[in-house]
Amino acid sequence: MADTLHFPPRRFSPGASVPHRLQGQAQAEYQAEAVLRLKRLHQPQDEKRWPGASRDDVDQGLRLACEWDLGLFGKTFVPHICALPYNAVHTDYYALYRQRQGSRGHRDVVAAPRGSSKTTGCALLRALHAACYRTEWFILYITNRAENAEEKVKQVRDECDDNALLQRVYGALRSALWNQGHWRTPWAAWDGPACTTVLAAGRGSQLRGATQRFQRPTLILPDDIEHPEQVLSELQRAHTRDWFFNDIVKLGTPRTNVEVSGTVLHPLSLLQDLLGPDNTGTPGWHGRLYRAVETFADATATPLWQQWRTLFLDKRQADHQERARAFYDAHRQAMTRHVRVLWEAQQDYYALMVERLIDGEGAFWQEKQNQPLGDTRYLFAMDEAAYCRLTPQGIVAPHGFVPWLDVTDVAAFYDPALGRGGDCACCAIVAVDTSGYEYVLDAYCTNTDSPDDQATAIVDLLWRWQVPVLGVEANGFQSLLPKNLRAAIAQHARAVGQPWDVGLIPITHVRAKTLRIKTLEPPVSNGWLIFSAALQGECLRQMTDYLPAATGGRDDFPDALEGAIATLRGKYRKQDWI
Repeated sequence: MADTLHFPPRRFSPGASVPHRLQGQAQAEYQAEAVLRLKRLHQPQDEKRWPGASRDDVDQGLRLACEWDLGLFGKTFVPHICALPYNAVHTDYYALYRQRQGSRGHRDVVAAPRGSSKTTGCALLRALHAACYRTEWFILYITNRAENAEEKVKQVRDECDDNALLQRVYGALRSALWNQGHWRTPWAAWDGPACTTVLAAGRGSQLRGATQRFQRPTLILPDDIEHPEQVLSELQRAHTRDWFFNDIVKLGTPRTNVEVSGTVLHPLSLLQDLLGPDNTGTPGWHGRLYRAVETFADATATPLWQQWRTLFLDKRQADHQERARAFYDAHRQAMTRHVRVLWEAQQDYYALMVERLIDGEGAFWQEKQNQPLGDTRYLFAMDEAAYCRLTPQGIVAPHGFVPWLDVTDVAAFYDPALGRGGDCACCAIVAVDTSGYEYVLDAYCTNTDSPDDQATAIVDLLWRWQVPVLGVEANGFQSLLPKNLRAAIAQHARAVGQPWDVGLIPITHVRAKTLRIKTLEPPVSNGWLIFSAALQGECLRQMTDYLPAATGGRDDFPDALEGAIATLRGKYRKQDWI
């Protein structure tokens, strides 16, 4: 390569598109020189080595080099966003964009793990690139919540408003319009769309007939439009499908590109429907699916990983995580034989295995592997759970004896019921020790007692364990119960002749019950949540038989247990007490 750039003798005004007639060998040489010049763009001391290369020459080269190279565009103009090496999600997306060279009417669907930068590295970079080259007239960016979409579009707008290099190379990009997720670049007088408009919208938005300057959307970017709670219901899944196919897909024209991205949240989700049974796309769609772990460690490493798991889960050792890491470092080669991960620079195999352990199998296979286990499996393997024996001196647990003096906190949760439809009134008592192990000490579960009998039994239970704080389900008719409990507690204190009080927290749940209960899976499977062997049989039966997809089954105790654990961990503030 000569020391002097040899750009074709043409001048393009800032913001102008590079003509496509520069093809073949000329284009290849132009791009090669542009890339080489790019490496020295931020090294002014090297300018003397490049006589004849004016800033305008450089800018022309950058525009040409990045026109069909999204990866180069990202590394050049937004290196603060594209700081890490690209993963396969990005490189495949960029290669496909370059291959198509501006052809229209594509329908793509990509399933990528959470944390793989599918939004920033693909959808948002694509929108920014389109705004710079004016390749799209009207971009519609859709997420599950409108406010999330607005925030993402604002990120694109901020780059156009504040990125000096972008403005130097592509001319005037500062916002001509910004109004709650509605953004437009300035008008420009040249071939192609005179400006680019980006509109943010949320799932379920009324978008029928959406146009800008009588132009239908030219690029639709549905990004994570499904929500974990919404995919649980077949009715919600059907609503999502109807809205997507009847409202979103039909917004455009045969020349509109539709690029769907997300994480598979349910085997029957919209995203999985678009991917098809082989994950390559249903007819009319081009599909790709990625997993955070492409190849797991082979079977010979299983004993080592079991030893590592034991070390990691041993909360009696204050440095148990450091001990586990040291063990891994000492046996890394054997424990990672044949391992392949999607994005080593962001999350290596060890970090993924730690996440798998802490978050649970269900969350890992769904969020990282795009392979949700579904709601038809029993969530808790209670035959493998940890059990303890309660004595006057302390707790006889699998990891050793825990005196009562080492129990640092106790909490409870009460979910009342009137016995309708077989629902049980449940109260769970939980505790935590100095090492962080949590214990299910006692419980009350019935579907026959009257409300008065329930109140009496709950107060007796709270007194027996000297529970300082009680969370109470306050939805619906139950909203009056905290006051009734307060009166019953006061009456009991007078009867025993001792001062006694309990902090009551009325709780109105806003998160789906199934998702709340699923948070119990990791501590149960890890042995961090230990059950009293004397626990009421109905409670253990409900844990054993719990199916997330079941309708009509009893899940009152798992629900109360989750509430008790949340209360114990301080999820609800003391200011909420009554």
